[in-house]
Amino acid sequence: MPVDQIQAQASLAWLTAGATLGSAIVGGLVGVSVTWLAHVFTSKRESARYIAELQAKRRERLRGKLEEILTLVLEHEDSLSKNGYRIGAMGVQAATPGADVEIRPEEPDDQLDKAEALQGLYFPSLFENMVRIRSATQGCRRLFSDELHAMGVNATTWHREMRPSYGTRLGSALAPYAEATAALVKDARKIIERDLDAG
Repeated sequence: MPVDQIQAQASLAWLTAGATLGSAIVGGLVGVSVTWLAHVFTSKRESARYIAELQAKRRERLRGKLEEILTLVLEHEDSLSKNGYRIGAMGVQAATPGADVEIRPEEPDDQLDKAEALQGLYFPSLFENMVRIRSATQGCRRLFSDELHAMGVNATTWHREMRPSYGTRLGSALAPYAEATAALVKDARKIIERDLDAG
């Protein structure tokens, strides 16, 4: 075999080995790249899913806090109404001849304090609603205080002169509270639709 032919075969063998090695390197790099890209995309998908789950849990927790605020406010409204009726009944009993009724102030409740605390922590946008509710509560408490004072001074006079219009005065005192509560519910519904519905 001539030297030229041997050199040609050696060059061909060298090129073939180089091409095979180059193909192996390129193939290896492509394989590593594809694996790395698949990992990156999977990690991003998992991260997005995890973030979506966290956001859904946060929305659900906030929805629960908002429902708790509304429940507390409605319980407070109910307790104001009950106190109003209790005071009216107390006045009737106190005016009964020979009755020994202790004229006592209304029972304290802390539902509104809890609702205000939750509102301050989670829903600052509802601050004005809570101010209106607190103001309406003060109007009810003033009425209760005035009525209890009048009963304490002279229960018979209260029963004869003031009791006939007590229901109207009580309704007038409770009306601003009902309006403020309705406004709170309306604004809470807006928060739910805008921020807390799944989205």
